[in-house]
Amino acid sequence: MNTLKALLILACACLALAQVNPKDTVVPGSYMFAFSAKYASDNTTKQRVYATVTQTLKNSAAIRNEYTFGTISGFFLFDVSADQYKVLNTSLAPYGGFQPNTMFQLVLPSPGPVTPIRAPVVGKPNCLKKRCCGRVVNWANNYNLDWLDGKRDGIYCSPTEECDKVDVFVLDTGVQNTHPDFLGRVVATYDCGPIPAPWTALVDIVGHGTHVAGTIGSETYGMTPNVNIRSVKVLNDVGFGTDSTIICGYINVYNWLQANPTKRAIINMSLGYGGLNPLLNAITSWFATYFSSRLVIVVAAGNSAVDACTRTFPVVPEVVAVGSVNAALAESVFSNFGKCVDILAPGESVLSTIPTSITGLKTGTSMATPLVTGTIAQYWVENPTQTGISIRTCIAAATCPLHAAMLTAKNAATPNKLVQYRCPGKCCFFDSITPVG
Repeated sequence: MNTLKALLILACACLALAQVNPKDTVVPGSYMFAFSAKYASDNTTKQRVYATVTQTLKNSAAIRNEYTFGTISGFFLFDVSADQYKVLNTSLAPYGGFQPNTMFQLVLPSPGPVTPIRAPVVGKPNCLKKRCCGRVVNWANNYNLDWLDGKRDGIYCSPTEECDKVDVFVLDTGVQNTHPDFLGRVVATYDCGPIPAPWTALVDIVGHGTHVAGTIGSETYGMTPNVNIRSVKVLNDVGFGTDSTIICGYINVYNWLQANPTKRAIINMSLGYGGLNPLLNAITSWFATYFSSRLVIVVAAGNSAVDACTRTFPVVPEVVAVGSVNAALAESVFSNFGKCVDILAPGESVLSTIPTSITGLKTGTSMATPLVTGTIAQYWVENPTQTGISIRTCIAAATCPLHAAMLTAKNAATPNKLVQYRCPGKCCFFDSITPVG
């Protein structure tokens, strides 16, 4: 069976994605080749294919991001002319098939204003377990943290930094690793450029990735200090990414997991497509399943206000897809919805870190996703023997329902689950939107 047809079958299970321009386009002269399953581990055939490509293109450097995920294997080509593509498409047909290298762009509902950085303020403990200490938060700006512990009192029950850390890979626009609020938690960076241009290696020009990472693990604005943040730049200086940059990101995480067989990892992908990509869905499904004991993938549900099953990446059941609510715990008007959303989190006017060493407000399911990622990381720190699969189950069980008045008609198929991180015995049913002071 043709590899692409097989992947279409593999990708029929629905789930959720994230921020994207609905008018996705392709990278000119760039293609993704997928070997047929029977050749995925046939190195002799692969070398024959690579030799054909090199001879046709007169450029061995045109082959990039070679990947093998189980029986899904292939590579990307760049700078291929129309005539060269015709030759390769014919000569390589017995071994697999081509598809265009799709390009997409981040689209956020609103950028939000920039505000000066503020130092953290420590408050009184409001939890009994040793792992918790109190952190005073500004309810207006840090409501996303205040909701987490099930009590709207301006105090966030912040975990202490006493346990082994979980590694979180942020596949995004990069992260400003020198931002003072990270306190050295950005321990490594990876780069998947330089295509598409403009691309400044390892630098977050857009500010999106730094904001996302800040919600996960910065000192003042982050859910948990128990993380090592590993930035993987897969989007360029204006927020564009491609199939090849996403695969490059996966390759970096795959290599790290292989090299660290006892480590656990979470992938945060606050990004997405305007449609579905069966091949990337199949790769994501294999990736999450292969490392199911020590990997969780968290993705944004998207900002198109449509059924997440139709406009999300990756649309597979092995990920945690996050929709957005606002400060009143009402469903965000822009958030994708439906059965392919797994969990809800605050995503409007979220204050977090941005370059260069300042803070800013951003809105979108991109902003809701890292709050769930940070919560998963902390649950995993406290339950280190749990597998990735059981952690996904745990986070779903620890959620709280929204008040019925906050639901809308379009939300009928969306799971009524608001992310929570709370100490035992906390009441988590919200019947009003007034902070308890």
